[in-house]
Amino acid sequence: MDFGLALKRLEDLENAIEKLYVWFAELCRPDPSVASLFNSLSHEEHMHADIIRYQFRIYQKNKGHFRDVEIDTEAISALTGRIRELMIVGRITTSEEALEAAYKIENSASEHYYVLAGSQSNPEIKNVLKAMASSCNEHHGRLARFFTSTGLDVPTDKDFEPQGPQS
Repeated sequence: MDFGLALKRLEDLENAIEKLYVWFAELCRPDPSVASLFNSLSHEEHMHADIIRYQFRIYQKNKGHFRDVEIDTEAISALTGRIRELMIVGRITTSEEALEAAYKIENSASEHYYVLAGSQSNPEIKNVLKAMASSCNEHHGRLARFFTSTGLDVPTDKDFEPQGPQS
């Protein structure tokens, strides 16, 4: 697959996560500590998208230096779609549900970044992608610590699956 297309899919993912976290911050406004966490995470997701856009500009100027990559963009697109589904009214209604979804999203996103980094021959891009994966891992860890500090059970690290509409 074309490296530029892979970057665009990752940019879409970061944009979706950012929008979701902005929505979660609003949803969790009655709980200031949770809202603050989501505001911080949304800002960082915005910065991630900026980094990917920058990498895309480098790619566009130097396409000959980038080989095609082996990455499952369908899986990335599916994750992006599942994230967007969460913003449908009724999917997530509590702070705890929002925190659990974010925890699982960060784990899934990290895995995609590591796969892309592992397939990249350009060391500069490889390092940027590893840094993105590390940032997702840091978010994952922050969320785990938040769960622990508030006495909530830390979710399992199984693949992210959105909950069906609440009845």
